[in-house]
Amino acid sequence: MRKSILKGFLNENLDFCDDCQKLKKQVYKRKDYDNLCLCSSCYKKRRYRDVKKHEACSVCGKIAHVAARNSLNKAICLKCHRNDRSRHEACSVCGKVTTVAIRDESGRAICQNCRKKDVSIHEACSVCGKVTYVTARDDLDRAICHNCYVNDPTRHEECSICGKIAHVVVRDNLDKPICLKCYQHSNPPKKEECSICGKLKVVCTRDGSGKAICCVCYAKDPTRHEECSICGEIKAVSTRDGSGKAICPKCNQKERLKKSVLVL
Repeated sequence: MRKSILKGFLNENLDFCDDCQKLKKQVYKRKDYDNLCLCSSCYKKRRYRDVKKHEACSVCGKIAHVAARNSLNKAICLKCHRNDRSRHEACSVCGKVTTVAIRDESGRAICQNCRKKDVSIHEACSVCGKVTYVTARDDLDRAICHNCYVNDPTRHEECSICGKIAHVVVRDNLDKPICLKCYQHSNPPKKEECSICGKLKVVCTRDGSGKAICCVCYAKDPTRHEECSICGEIKAVSTRDGSGKAICPKCNQKERLKKSVLVL
């Protein structure tokens, strides 16, 4: 009843979205979707899944959602847009040459992994209670972590390839759901010749000139080593704790084993 009363008396930028049923700013009537009142996020989701809006990517040739266009106005899909080396920069936190997720106040690049480890943007998950990176939010705008979001059965669908009920990672051109295992099987990681050891391996990162570096050579690089906050030895950084202190691979594995034993 409240929705019907408020709808129409608000200004044109604040209204209820017909898809998510939330009161949001910048809700407009979309002509390409039967004049439905959609917010910007729901409108982007519809365009991403709409086969009529898909075009052939000028890089890989796949018919997919257009994420960007080049100087000749040719379409580029999201995967090729992210893998564009000209858009890669060295992260100001970890030093890896990868896609820029955000920038700090001084304009320095920060990758997605370091952004997720930033304690200042962490919140307590409304499902499990852990203070971690927020992946999604529910209808009441409460935070949901990645594990709870993936394990939510209400978001699971039958995979169009294997037929199993699982979390939907991506959809094909016909809007059919695809699970994580099927997506990884159909899109295996590309291997390149490492610029240091010369072996054909999966690329871990790239140097300033864009040359590939495998994970083994990256871990052996002494310039990227730090003092582990647990054992005190100077080793390659596997992960970081909540305060941003470095943790080596062995200590990280031990901490994971302790957590698994506590769960059991």
